[in-house]
Amino acid sequence: MGTSLQPQISAAPSQAIAPAASARPRLLVVIYSNPDYYPVMVSAVREMSRHFRVSIVSRNSEGPGAVWPDGVSIARVGKARTPAQIEQASAISKVAEFASFIHAVRNAIRTLCPGVIYAYDAMGFAAVMRAEISGGVPAVFHCHDLPPLERFPMLSFQTWPTRHAI
Repeated sequence: MGTSLQPQISAAPSQAIAPAASARPRLLVVIYSNPDYYPVMVSAVREMSRHFRVSIVSRNSEGPGAVWPDGVSIARVGKARTPAQIEQASAISKVAEFASFIHAVRNAIRTLCPGVIYAYDAMGFAAVMRAEISGGVPAVFHCHDLPPLERFPMLSFQTWPTRHAI
């Protein structure tokens, strides 16, 4: 028997369009900042989770708790610290924390085998580039807020990864 060409009406068309969870490609989101501070990111992940199996790697900084969609996994790297504690940390501590973050990103890439990597901030993108094992996995750098580079002090830890990212 033939298949009907009549349009199918669904009460929830957005769910009818989304592929089954096991059929969706993996998306690795890398953000060095706390993703819970960015409502736009929470919204974007919610939308992307309809089309991808989303995993997030972020630094473990204290802050507000966002409600993430079911199925989204978040790996928070390092010891939970307040933004003030992070800012006051020594340079050696910050370099060690970033090295640990790069290691976590490298492990996530190896373990998850994502179809695409979405770096939300310059430090996240620099970590993806330093992980050096993307093996042809496309990486997208979302440059949402980037202050003029001349404002970054040359000795700031943020200066070099940001310059590397762009």
